[in-house]
Amino acid sequence: MQLNLNESNKNYLTTEIENEYLPKKDELKNIFLMNETIFGNNFYIQLEDKYDNFKTRTIYLVNELIETGKLNNFLEIVREKYSLFADKINIPQLELIQILNANFEDNREILLSTYRSSMPNRILRIQDPEDATKLISQLRIGMPQQQTYSYIEKFVGYLLRKELGSLFRTSLKQWVKKNIENYEGLEELLSQEENDRKQQNSFLIVAISSKGKSYIMKAWKMIDPYKNGKPYSNCYQLTIKKNQKKDEFTAEITIKGDLSNFSKELKKFIDQCENLKQIQIFLPDKLMYHAVDYHDLSLGEGDWKMKLGEQYEVIIRSLDRLQLSNKHALKQKWLNKGEIFQQKWEELAGSIFINSDDKADYETFDRRLNNDPKLIAVYFTNVIEVKQLKDYILLSGIPLALWIREQLPDNNQDTIDNCIINILQTQQLKDLPDQVKIEKGKNTIISKHLCLLWDDPNLLPPNQNLTDTKL
Repeated sequence: MQLNLNESNKNYLTTEIENEYLPKKDELKNIFLMNETIFGNNFYIQLEDKYDNFKTRTIYLVNELIETGKLNNFLEIVREKYSLFADKINIPQLELIQILNANFEDNREILLSTYRSSMPNRILRIQDPEDATKLISQLRIGMPQQQTYSYIEKFVGYLLRKELGSLFRTSLKQWVKKNIENYEGLEELLSQEENDRKQQNSFLIVAISSKGKSYIMKAWKMIDPYKNGKPYSNCYQLTIKKNQKKDEFTAEITIKGDLSNFSKELKKFIDQCENLKQIQIFLPDKLMYHAVDYHDLSLGEGDWKMKLGEQYEVIIRSLDRLQLSNKHALKQKWLNKGEIFQQKWEELAGSIFINSDDKADYETFDRRLNNDPKLIAVYFTNVIEVKQLKDYILLSGIPLALWIREQLPDNNQDTIDNCIINILQTQQLKDLPDQVKIEKGKNTIISKHLCLLWDDPNLLPPNQNLTDTKL
């Protein structure tokens, strides 16, 4: 396959040739003089006679090699006889970029999903790479030094496990044969990684922000963020097709003002998450009391439906707090309490949560909530106003809260108290989202309105500018 570089890679190759051979121009000339059967007589000398400036000559040399179809020949000779220079200009990478770019548009979804699979423990950029050059550039960042195979090699290995066109597959196999030692070992490693991944849970972070009379929804996927006991943010943004007939993608979904299409649109993100365990939803203040977990979720074909909060752990988070500047005092308060959150991970939830009536030694509960630096969790057995909830969450910096969304008949109060106390006293903090999900499965009047704020500052989408209409 003839290597046909784009402008970026052409400039890169030109610069590397210039830097390598400027002090030893005759060595470059000798490559062509010693291989006249390949390049023809006076291939280089004609350029030398025409262009005195070496940089200009190198630019035209690369162009001439491409136009005459002899660039591959030049690179093969360099690879065999000038290995140090070949390593420097990374010929295998240039060849791989060419193969991928020739097949990029027809295989975009496959290439991007494979790109993510090859770096499961890397924090990826918010936007997917738009072409093969940028994709390979990202794969080169932070290559593991003590691992046998690079991210690029793993990417190609995973790609060959996908359904590809015959010409595309053949080109990749030829590249593998020339550039990857012990490919059998790589296949064994990838099989092990795939088996490990089947045992992992995925988490979905969703953010809903206001836009006029409607909302915008975005989502990020994470793989087992709590696997090692301490949360870590390792996620990438999900996209959906704008048009089923075209390969145009968007990271934004419009949600109607009454949220009537919320679950239908959310499912487009859910379907991209294998072994989905938990959905974390960032909500603006005005939606904090909306029962997002009580929306019906369609289960495959037919009329099978289930409440979202019964199928998955659904927890809510504060979008308004997330949007605060990192230097803001209230944001810092939340981040500081996040450190305590981590330390309490395996303690009983009942020893961490306090009742909203427990003011301890403070004049009022509000004062305790806002001034007790060790307080990270509270439960409310009475309904509180939206404004109160905002003040409690933002001013106190607490990451954890449990409450009932709507006022229930007075004869339910004892049942509400017992329900919340039983949830908290029998579970470690790390298992609280699952216990709330189990409670929702009972489909009682209380479970319908039970709401868990689990706003872990250690687990966030990638850093970005946040406004009310842009995430």
